[in-house]
Formats: sequence, structure tokens, C-alpha cells
Amino acid sequence: MSDSHNKKPTAPEPTPVINDESVANYLVEHPEFFETHLDLLLSLRLSHPSGNAISLIEKQVHTYRERNSNIRERLNILLANARENDRLFELSQRLTLSLIECSELGDIFDALSYSLDQEFKVKHAAIWVLDQRLNSATTHFWAENSFHPMLNDRLNSSKTAFSGISQAEINALFEHQEEVGSAAVSIVRHGSRPIAIIAVGHEDKERYQPNGGTLFLRHLSELLSRVLGRFL
Repeated sequence: MSDSHNKKPTAPEPTPVINDESVANYLVEHPEFFETHLDLLLSLRLSHPSGNAISLIEKQVHTYRERNSNIRERLNILLANARENDRLFELSQRLTLSLIECSELGDIFDALSYSLDQEFKVKHAAIWVLDQRLNSATTHFWAENSFHPMLNDRLNSSKTAFSGISQAEINALFEHQEEVGSAAVSIVRHGSRPIAIIAVGHEDKERYQPNGGTLFLRHLSELLSRVLGRFL
């Protein structure tokens, strides 16, 4: 028989045991280890014999960890905001192109309703027109003097968007006002005359705060002003 048949199968090498001694020996043999694994230093805890007092080194390490944690938290918030801004920009661009391509009045409001509901994920939305020529199956018509007095004041102001409107205004604008905890409105004007109101709401009372961000609503006002102006 050949030698290959006489060879016994090689036994697998035993798994090395990891204990304090093996870790210590590895670090002795690789003193540069922490230079390439700096993050591990943040999780190490080294006690120093200083009685009941906290040693200076411990205090410095604790302070450094707190600062590092705060920096990471801020960075995560910035990254989340950047991703959300990118998402809103993309959706706004798609809505803009969709409205520009509409040739019929009803199609404009249908596209707007679809975008708010399906893409922007607005929990509650209401579209009101103040000019009978803009009325469609998707909109509600309401004369200016029928609104709540504070809404009339907003219509007569120079601003185009308001966040954190009052409960009385919510009751006037939304069909299911009991489900709306907070809301914001965009005023659409043709020249200086208000012609439509777009209201967005959420069940969370903190979602739309007074003096909150209204960049998208202002953009929506300018966009609809130009798109709807073709029908007036």
C-alpha cells in the first residue's frame, strides 16, 4: 500500500485558550496594539489608589468620555437632519415637477393631495380655496369672512406660512379636528390676494410648534401661487 494510505488524519489544532495571561502576553508582544484601536481606550477603566477621592486621571478620562459621547450625539443629530433634508428636497422636487406638468385644475389638487398623503406622509391635510374659480372635487371652498378671526388675520398678513396654529383654527380647517394635536398652514396668494390655504396636521401636539420651521410650506406657497395663477 502507498504511504498516503498509511498516514493518519491530522488532528485539528486545539483552540487557544483566552485568559488574562494570554491577553497580557499578546499586548506585551504587540505594544502598538492600542495605536490602531484607539476606540478601545475609551472603554477601558483603570482605577488609581486615591482613597475616597477621585484621582485626576480618572476625572480626566471621565470628562473625556462625556465630551466624546456628546460629540457623537451631536454628530448623529446632524447626520439625521441631513438625511431628512435630502429626503424633503427630493420629495419637493418631485412635487414641483408633477404640478408643473398638470394641465387641468383638478389634476393639480389631486397631485398635491397624493404627494402630501403618500410621499410626505402628512397625517392630516386640508385644501381650501378662496376663489370659486379654483374649486374642484378635491378642494373645499370657503369665503374669507367665514374663517376664524385669527385665520383672517393670517390671510391679511404678509407671511405665507405659520406653524403651531391655535385649536380654534384647527377646528375650522380640519374635518376630523379631534384627531389633530398640532398643525401648520401655508397661505397661497395671487399677487397680494389670498387664494388658497393648505393645512397640514399631526396627532402629536409637539409636531408643529409655534415659530417652528416653515421652509417647505413657504416653498409650497410660492409654487402653488404660480401654478394656480394660470387659472385666474
